[in-house]
Amino acid sequence: MARKNNKSCLPGRQHFWVIEIPNGPQSRGVCQYCKREGWYENYVGMGNDYERHELWKKYGIDRLSGVL
Repeated sequence: MARKNNKSCLPGRQHFWVIEIPNGPQSRGVCQYCKREGWYENYVGMGNDYERHELWKKYGIDRLSGVL
C-alpha cells in the first residue's frame, strides 16, 4: 500500500508531486517545492476513463464535449 504523507508543504504552498514513470507496483514521488518524498501505487482499473471516473458519471459529463 502506498505511504500517505499528510505533512504540510512550505508556507503558502500545497504539495506538487512529481511522480516517476511507472516501473512496477509503486513509483517514487517528490514534491517540487519542499522535496518531501512519498511512494504511490501504480494502478489502472478496468474500463475506460469515463467508466473509472465517478464524478463524470455522477454529473453526466462528456469529456469530449464539455467540462464543469
